[in-house]
Amino acid sequence: GLRSRLVTILVANLVGVHALIEEHDVAIEAVLDRCTSAILSEVKRGRGTVVSFAGGVVFAVFNAISHTSLHANHACQCALAIHKAIAQTSPRMHVRIGVHTAPVLVGNIGSGHAKTFNILGAGVEAAFLVARLNQHLGTSTLISRPTMEKAN
Repeated sequence: GLRSRLVTILVANLVGVHALIEEHDVAIEAVLDRCTSAILSEVKRGRGTVVSFAGGVVFAVFNAISHTSLHANHACQCALAIHKAIAQTSPRMHVRIGVHTAPVLVGNIGSGHAKTFNILGAGVEAAFLVARLNQHLGTSTLISRPTMEKAN
């Protein structure tokens, strides 16, 4: 069932995916595989859980399954590690990351044969908004005030 939990959410958006598609770059599959694998590895290394990934966006949560009071720190360190990993993996790509800490509902959602782990709540929408703000502000990583307060 669903349970309430304070978590830190990380949203990583690969930038450059659409340009590769429009250029009909035959290497797009290999580039996306390498970049996505790098992000997923860093989330796992940082003790996070990947909720989903699609279209160059990875949605991860810290403190949902693997419990730690340092979840905000782990997510912030993960964001830095993701930037480094993407720079080493593909110079044509970069990533915009939003990190936000909030109480949410976590758990498996769905029917008996189609259950999936997910998180629900206003904090999820806020994390995606924080990630999108990078484009408007010309930044690559934004960390919300609640995350900064929890990380300190």
